[in-house]
Amino acid sequence: MPPADQLVREIDDRRDDLIALTQDLLRIPTLNPPGENYRDICEYLDRRLGPDAGSRRS
Repeated sequence: MPPADQLVREIDDRRDDLIALTQDLLRIPTLNPPGENYRDICEYLDRRLGPDAGSRRS
């Protein structure tokens, strides 16, 4: 399978998870500058995408 087709398939397979991730990110009011709530979004991303993330996702 060509890489582009594989990428599209991976995105399709993870559609609901990607939508949930985007919604969660948009709910965190990060304002730049001065970087308000920057730590909140960093901690969220660490939990969501960190090395153990796969075992914590439902």
